[in-house]
Amino acid sequence: MSGDPFGLAGQVLDGQYRIERPIGEGGFSVVYRGMNQGIGEPIAVKCLKLTTNLDTEGIETFTRRFRDEGRLLYRLGQGNLDIVRVVISGTTTSPVTGALVPYMVLEWLDGHPLSFDFKTRRDQQLRGRSLEEMIALFEAGVLGLDHAHKQGVVHRDVKPGNLFLAKSAAYGTRMKVLDFGLAKILDDTIGITLAATVGNFMMCSPRYAAPEQFDPKIGPIGTWTDVYSLAIVLLESLRDARVRKGDGLIACMSEAIDPNSRITPGALGMQLPRGIDAALTRATSLDVHQRQRSAGELWGEIKAGMRDRLPVHWQPAPGLGSTLAMAGPASSGADTIVDPVYSVPDAVAGGGLAGPGGTMFMLEGPKPSFQQPPSTHPMPNRPSAQPQAHPAVRPAAGRPAGGPVTVSPPISAASQAPKKGSRAPLVVFLVLLVLGLLAAGGYFAWREWKVRHAMVTSP
Repeated sequence: MSGDPFGLAGQVLDGQYRIERPIGEGGFSVVYRGMNQGIGEPIAVKCLKLTTNLDTEGIETFTRRFRDEGRLLYRLGQGNLDIVRVVISGTTTSPVTGALVPYMVLEWLDGHPLSFDFKTRRDQQLRGRSLEEMIALFEAGVLGLDHAHKQGVVHRDVKPGNLFLAKSAAYGTRMKVLDFGLAKILDDTIGITLAATVGNFMMCSPRYAAPEQFDPKIGPIGTWTDVYSLAIVLLESLRDARVRKGDGLIACMSEAIDPNSRITPGALGMQLPRGIDAALTRATSLDVHQRQRSAGELWGEIKAGMRDRLPVHWQPAPGLGSTLAMAGPASSGADTIVDPVYSVPDAVAGGGLAGPGGTMFMLEGPKPSFQQPPSTHPMPNRPSAQPQAHPAVRPAAGRPAGGPVTVSPPISAASQAPKKGSRAPLVVFLVLLVLGLLAAGGYFAWREWKVRHAMVTSP
């Protein structure tokens, strides 16, 4: 980007933050790359850009919201590293227009937004991420959004452009949530009051907006609004194709509020495991009361669906915290993400249990069961419990892939328990044998003595 609408390149803010060049521009802001001269580290500077068609009241409202966004990001960033952090905020004067320019200094993130990733994958004609890849990619971002929900904050503009894939040597690629400029405070937990609306402007991105953002009669805006938008982004990542067919405000609104145009995995021709299908179908419900109450609740249902979809041994993926690493080949796209045709009880009753790609498994122990992996990030509204000890599931040795699969029959505890006194008969037998030998020896000794006595006493 070459334009500098404020002419701020080369300026030093607060005596420490030097602005280098503009790197992005949106409808209401310009973002610059800068340098923290005190520590020699890069920074991002976001400046509010006010359009000329705003009246005095609109300008004051946008300015207040911009400053509130800085305060909000600062407080949210204190308790979570998955939301972009604010360093300071203030105002400066534009050398070009002479007007005051509100700004905030943000942490610098190397990487790119999820929207760029989506475009790149579509240009490469990729067919969609697997469920495992989707969970690993979105884990941190969902936790950041859920942190805001726990504080009573609704983002109201969850979309690929506001989910940033930051890269670092410390943790690789990690998703961060950006831009709470449209956020709405549901309670006074944070202690910030944001204006809910700004004139007649559409306070969302139509392609990812929830139905209630188009028509207030559908229901109130809340954390469930972000759940709807997040579900659309997740579905888009699983198919590498847009979810909403319409383009523009009117087309997207018509599609969003039409009960016959529901965005569900089934309506998109996707075959997902039952639990995950149900979670995403619920998240995109037209009825706001049917949706999950937070991003964490939706995420918990999705991960529960991942654990239940295949009865395989799990292990935490390296460096991904609670992200699951399921055994067997990963699915290559929406067309290959297929729910198993059997259920665990049916498979056990039928005497066979097939894994993905013909992998064989043997079940050991008193009851075929599958241990759920512990989560390093407990989800809200889901009671935590200590995992019970279940038998391990392991590949059967010495059997060809795709061959018959056997399940060891359940072994009762009684048959496995050691029998007390099981050596008693042997001991009794040995005692009796010794006594018998002693008796026989005594009898023969007595006979020998009697014969000799008779010989001695005979005339």
